[in-house]
Amino acid sequence: MRMNPDPCQVLPVNDTKIFSRYMTSCDAIIVFAMPITDEYDNILYYDDVRGYHALGGIGNTNWQSLFDGFADFNMHQIFVFGGADNKTAFAMSEIVTQVENAITKFKLTSVNKHFTWLVSEVEMNNKAEITYIKTIPV
Repeated sequence: MRMNPDPCQVLPVNDTKIFSRYMTSCDAIIVFAMPITDEYDNILYYDDVRGYHALGGIGNTNWQSLFDGFADFNMHQIFVFGGADNKTAFAMSEIVTQVENAITKFKLTSVNKHFTWLVSEVEMNNKAEITYIKTIPV
């Protein structure tokens, strides 16, 4: 688990999966950048994948380490997974606001944002596909 000012975790080039541990009041943010494409511009995988498990909530995210160097790229996928305790309208709104503020601050363009709530664990591959997700029943 991470807490600001800890840096994000960067998926090693030879690894294809990134995952969070169990989350309650925590949030997980996974960012995909530098898409590698085929000759038809289909994305094969993302060359730079970074993840952050915000211990205690989105306010504890080190956005600098997640987004550093990404302003030069024009395609980003950002997945935000809200932990089980972040199920109120206020908590969800705060998460969305902080993500939007970070995107603006770091001048990211062409960002596709994905928000999923009531998640306890998640695993994604380097193609920006969810390969495992465990949600909390309401």
